[in-house]
Amino acid sequence: MNSGRKRKTDKKAFSSRHNDRDFDSNPEHIAKDKSDKNVIWSWCGMEISFDQGELKYYEETFGAQLEQTNQNYIKSRHKERVVTMDEWRKKTMHAPEEQLIQIGNIENCPDVETSLQCFNEYLGWLNDWNDEHGNPFFILNWAMHQG
Repeated sequence: MNSGRKRKTDKKAFSSRHNDRDFDSNPEHIAKDKSDKNVIWSWCGMEISFDQGELKYYEETFGAQLEQTNQNYIKSRHKERVVTMDEWRKKTMHAPEEQLIQIGNIENCPDVETSLQCFNEYLGWLNDWNDEHGNPFFILNWAMHQG
């Protein structure tokens, strides 16, 4: 398991586009022949991308707060500090945390059913922990890749 908010290489916040496979490039490390077995879920449904769903959540949850902050910057003559919600959520301080959980490797991994069973057990544990600790986080989306 690994978790974080930013890439090690350039320190930019992780992009959710990789997880729902919403990108135009063709990375070599993705096994296209297994992509149809991927399982994905988003808090707001699958009609929009993970990136759009994250922005929607941030707007609904933090929109009023950011608007007030921006108004305060304008009043204090610091318009250069005003940011959009998209800019704000991509700062590593505010970016969603990404967790990676891996079972095996590309040559030796469980079948889809076993992977999903393991993931569901983990998700159950994670939701129980969240409930017991006052709900400090909200799961925006998840993707279970098969290669």
